[in-house]
Amino acid sequence: MQDQDQVVMHIGASCRGNPGPGGYAAVLSYRGRIKELSSGYRLTTNARLELAAAIAGLKALTRPCHVLILSRSSYLVNSVSRWLHTWTANSWTTVTGESVKNTDRWIELLFLLKRHEVEFEWVKGGNGGPPDARAVALARQAASLSDLPPDFNYEFGGIDQSAQGSLLGKNAQPSFHQGLPDHNV
Repeated sequence: MQDQDQVVMHIGASCRGNPGPGGYAAVLSYRGRIKELSSGYRLTTNARLELAAAIAGLKALTRPCHVLILSRSSYLVNSVSRWLHTWTANSWTTVTGESVKNTDRWIELLFLLKRHEVEFEWVKGGNGGPPDARAVALARQAASLSDLPPDFNYEFGGIDQSAQGSLLGKNAQPSFHQGLPDHNV
């Protein structure tokens, strides 16, 4: 892809307590234009919020793009670059045999990663410039809203971790869009 097709996305999360009410935000920059997204949940974790920010930002893109996601979350960046392939190959278990946390969000992110060419980069807090500061401010603002919706899978259990493993099968890559062309994602 050409450089002009690159979207730079700064993401942020803010959880008041962990778990607790929290917000997330994505600040997308493309060809000099800025798009800001934010939302939150009444009970969630910071890790789930970081994933939600990346997911929301990727969902906002209307066509396949090269995306650079800048995040303060080493959990997100390390998971994508080091562990995600192993987790999917091991039916959502870690190398120590534990169930991977937040699989609902990881599956959704994997689905979106198939559409875009995405790079993740860790940014030390305070070193990401004005877009990073803006993403964090938006996330904090969203976390303070009084009428936040539930993070359904976190609060109410969602799909059981072991059921997700059997749904995807051993060594299977998750794909919830079988039969759908990528442009319908």
